[in-house]
Amino acid sequence: MAAVPGPGLPGFQVSIFEHAQRLHAGHPDAPLPADGNPFPDDPPHRRQPRRPWPEPASRAGAEAAAVLDEYFARSAAEPSGLEFAFHDLLVPIHWNEHVAAAAWRADEGLLSHRFGPLAARALRRRGATGALLWLGDRVAGWGRVYVVEELCGYDPWGSRSWLLRRACDGDLLNGYLAGKVASAAHLHEAIIRDDADDELIDHTGLLLQAMAHCAGMGMTLATYPPARAVIAAHARHLGRQQPTFSRWAATAVLAGYLTGATDEDYVDRNVGFSAEERQHMVGEYASVLNRPDWTAVAEAHLKEGDDNSEWIAYATRLVPLNAFTDPPGGQ
Repeated sequence: MAAVPGPGLPGFQVSIFEHAQRLHAGHPDAPLPADGNPFPDDPPHRRQPRRPWPEPASRAGAEAAAVLDEYFARSAAEPSGLEFAFHDLLVPIHWNEHVAAAAWRADEGLLSHRFGPLAARALRRRGATGALLWLGDRVAGWGRVYVVEELCGYDPWGSRSWLLRRACDGDLLNGYLAGKVASAAHLHEAIIRDDADDELIDHTGLLLQAMAHCAGMGMTLATYPPARAVIAAHARHLGRQQPTFSRWAATAVLAGYLTGATDEDYVDRNVGFSAEERQHMVGEYASVLNRPDWTAVAEAHLKEGDDNSEWIAYATRLVPLNAFTDPPGGQ
């Protein structure tokens, strides 16, 4: 995020930039809590629903771009000039050719959490891979998607270690970036190595899990060519890791997707493979999850009834009971 020159917004004691600075000071190495909400200028911004999406769809973003052109054309323009400018307009949250053109016509773009694509593209434009990696560790949700997409398209090799180990954080929106990471960073080449480290193995599980349910968002296991080899390597490496609850739960959920516990159409679109192939993959994971030391980890969490017990319940619902020879908890 970059500071915007000029005074704070009229009528408010704290500008949006100062608000973000204060939150960042308390959370310097993590995403800002609640995406920065509540903002100091929230009340006057809560208004009626916006207009329907314009027709044709190719015009989406054109009105917003016109507002930006007019704003940047004024040499004395201040941030307050955009305070209510977009209230009655639809502003696309993804890359948009009209808004992008307006940004390129201006000397600088306004950067904030809600303009994450601008922040990521500005850093890419400056060739700042290190800055993108720094930002990647401190954003969540859509902000993380934007940063990872830029890294995958701009410098996947220079950021490969980070992409293979820290790009995913378990959020639902990881579905938009998992396939891009797997392809751009050559996941299959890294995970089939005998010396794959724990961080790479754990992150591979997150990537596979995201691709197993992201139809309509990004590349799925069904459309990822090395999926079978990556799953086999991940299952093999899992067998030499120390059992932890997070590893048990993540693997059980992934195995649940592979069993076809959801409807067949969903499995065909997201997972692919034949029923026999999926059964073999589940067997590879089950051979690890059924080990006494692994099931003991799951049983301990069930008995403790801690906050993670819902994950155990979710995992065991996804995995049919006959998928494991001795289901956790003896159920």
